[in-house]
Amino acid sequence: MPNTRSAKKRLVQDVGRKKRNMHRKLAVKDAKKSFLKALDTGNVAEAQEALTKCFAALDRAANHNTISKNKMSRDKKRLSVKLHAAQQAG
Repeated sequence: MPNTRSAKKRLVQDVGRKKRNMHRKLAVKDAKKSFLKALDTGNVAEAQEALTKCFAALDRAANHNTISKNKMSRDKKRLSVKLHAAQQAG
């Protein structure tokens, strides 16, 4: 338990930040899932739309320092490669 007034405030801020960060991470995770699901069904047009939403979620998370910019870049590259492979195959 925090003893000082500033430590109590800091605890409240940390809890709020944790909730926001978890929400952003879950948004990224859900967007990735929807993209991969669309890719598995073979619907490339739907996968392209889902990829756009996934990129937006990744950008949002990286801009707020929830995830690192390198992780964002790495994930975007990997997802793009998967979409490109699906477009070539189909």
